[in-house]
Amino acid sequence: MDRMRRIEDEARRDNELRLDAMAREMERDRQDRERQREQDRLEQEYREAALRDQMERDRRYHQEREQERERERAREKERERDRQREEARRDQERHDHARNREQVQREQAQRDQADRERRERERDNARRDQERRDQQAEREREQARRDQMERDRKAAADRARNERPMQYGPGPAPTDWRARQQSNSLEKP
Repeated sequence: MDRMRRIEDEARRDNELRLDAMAREMERDRQDRERQREQDRLEQEYREAALRDQMERDRRYHQEREQERERERAREKERERDRQREEARRDQERHDHARNREQVQREQAQRDQADRERRERERDNARRDQERRDQQAEREREQARRDQMERDRKAAADRARNERPMQYGPGPAPTDWRARQQSNSLEKP
């Protein structure tokens, strides 16, 4: 009996030991699973945090790239505006230069025309002055000729008066003594 009891007790103890061992094993497994779940959770959180960080970095990177592209587009637009302003300035300079050249040409043409008109007026004035001088000289020559003729006439009259004989008696004095003498000589037989 005792032997059977011992065997049963041993079997019971073995069974309890096995059950304890199984319980401890199950507890270890449970704890291992819990640790694994915790580790998996932490790793998942780490991966998610890393993914969020990477996504945030990517977002900032793309945002910065887009901002840089936007700044480059703005710079390109500004360069294009500068180029257009420079081109407009050069066009204006060319236009102003052409306009100034035309203005200079017009002014030069006006000056040339004024010079031609002035020279023509001067020539006309000189011609009229010369004509007046020629006319004055002609009048002076004519006056001198008339004066000379008058002097010659007076001198001839003076000579005629000095050369004719005295008239006796009443009677008109002949106007031309030589003509009278010639007439008298023609009347003689």
